[in-house]
Amino acid sequence: MKPRSILINTMSAFVGTKLDEEIKTGAFLPASEKENLAEERELLSCLDLPDCYFWALHPLDSVKLDGVLRSKKQRMLEKLDWSIAHMRENPISRTSRVGTL
Repeated sequence: MKPRSILINTMSAFVGTKLDEEIKTGAFLPASEKENLAEERELLSCLDLPDCYFWALHPLDSVKLDGVLRSKKQRMLEKLDWSIAHMRENPISRTSRVGTL
């Protein structure tokens, strides 16, 4: 498979959904923001698609990234590395959001 673009979004639970209830009861434990960024970094580092456009500019993405991998991959990896290394321990709440995006 050689996609022209890859779009990623960070998981978020909206009010009234089953996932929101499972988080509230402790049945589901969401990944921390540092874990999310480490996973995103691992995905990006493994991509061998030079002409693919990588997009992580969703309002819920804490680190905004985008670009064609041929020219931007290394810069995006460096931005993720810096963000992971300097991330505060305060969790970013991705639960109980109201509305749609």
